[in-house]
Amino acid sequence: KEYKNKLFACEFAAESEADISSLSGSTALVVGSEGGFSRKEEASAKEFGFASVTLGKRILRAETAAVALTAVTMFALGELGRKA
Repeated sequence: KEYKNKLFACEFAAESEADISSLSGSTALVVGSEGGFSRKEEASAKEFGFASVTLGKRILRAETAAVALTAVTMFALGELGRKA
């Protein structure tokens, strides 16, 4: 409940419901298991305030999708390339 951004990686989403490039603040990411999510699971996520996002036209393995979404989110939040 406390996350400002809630992103749900959804392979059947036609387009992203959130603009990943303009993220700021706390962010929760949900990436499905191998085989993807069902439409019922997407509906449940939306009830909890998650926005469906697409990772493009390719269907990625679950472990690859998790790394890809995390990297893109970290970049958008300004967490990559920052000096410690």
